[in-house]
Amino acid sequence: MLTNPAKLLLKWADIYDTRIKPSLFYDKYRFLNAAADITGNVHVYLPFTDNNYLLNDDNKWITHNILNYIDLLNIQG
Repeated sequence: MLTNPAKLLLKWADIYDTRIKPSLFYDKYRFLNAAADITGNVHVYLPFTDNNYLLNDDNKWITHNILNYIDLLNIQG
């Protein structure tokens, strides 16, 4: 039984951001029309895992909600 899941999530978020995510970096892209994305480039990462739970019902790749949440935590610093 987890006694402090919030602390575990924050620790995992730090490890994901500093060790795992950089190793998954694929490439950086930009829009041809600079007005389409004034805040910067689009960074593309390889899938975190080969497990098929990352596919939605249409067999399209999705990101797991935990990874989305961790990215948001890490953006906020």
